[in-house]
Amino acid sequence: MAQGKVLLQMLKEFEEKGYSVQYKLLDAKDYGVPQTRTRVFIIGIRSDLDLEFTYPKKTHGFRLKPYRTVREAIWKFRSDPGIHYKGEAKRPFLTDGYSEDFKSRQRKLAWDLPSAPIIATIWNIPLHPDGKPMKKVAQRKYEFDGKINRTLSIKEVLAIQSFPDDYIVKGSLIERYRQVGNAVPFILSKKLAVTVKKCLDGIKIDLCSYCNKTQEIKEVIFIDAKFTLSKSCACKNCFQTQLRTSWEAHDPIKVIIKS
Repeated sequence: MAQGKVLLQMLKEFEEKGYSVQYKLLDAKDYGVPQTRTRVFIIGIRSDLDLEFTYPKKTHGFRLKPYRTVREAIWKFRSDPGIHYKGEAKRPFLTDGYSEDFKSRQRKLAWDLPSAPIIATIWNIPLHPDGKPMKKVAQRKYEFDGKINRTLSIKEVLAIQSFPDDYIVKGSLIERYRQVGNAVPFILSKKLAVTVKKCLDGIKIDLCSYCNKTQEIKEVIFIDAKFTLSKSCACKNCFQTQLRTSWEAHDPIKVIIKS
C-alpha cells in the first residue's frame, strides 16, 4: 500500500512502542497448504526481552516435499460437497450472480495444482475443477464453457484453507464464505504460533516486585540464617541495581539467594 509507506509507518510506530519488529512475505503453499496465498506477516516482540525470532522454514517446494494439490484437499468430498453458492446473490454490479472481476480471469481450478487464493467475497470464490476450464473470449474476459461450473462448497474452501474436516463456521452463506476467506490458513497459522512459542519458551513474564513493570523476570527465593523463605520477582535491571547480582549467572527461571 502506498508503495510500502504504510508498512514502514506501522513498523515505526511499533518500534516506538518498544517492540523489535520484522516482516516477511509468506506463501501458504510453501508450508503445506494446498493453495497459493501470499500474505505479509508482521511479528513484534518486546525489545527488552532481547529475543530473536526466526520465521518457520519452508516445508514444501523445490527440493522439499511436493506442493499439496486441490485433489489432495477436496477429492474426498466429490460425492457429498455440501452447501455451495449457486449465483443467487443480487447486487447492481453482479451479472447472473458473478462480478465482472470474476470473469476477468480463469477461475476454474486444476485438480493437480494448488488452488488459487480463497477470498472473502462469495461471488469471487474459485470454481470446482470438474468440467471444462473457462473459455477466454476477449482480453480480460472469460465465459463458462459447458454445463459443469460449480463454486467450491463451504466444506471445500475450508479444506483448501487447511482447516480440520470437523471445523464448523456459522452464519448466512455469504458470512460463512467471508469467514473462511478472511482466515489465515490453519496449517500456516499453527506453524507461526508454534515458532513464536518456541521463541518465548524458557522465559517468564510477570510483574517485577521492585519496579512494578510487567516484563521478563526471574523468581527470587531468599533464605535467611534461620532458613526462613521469602519470595519476590525481579527483572534484569532490578537484578543488577537492587539485588546487585548478575542476571546471566543464574538459572533462567529461579534464583536462590542466601543471607
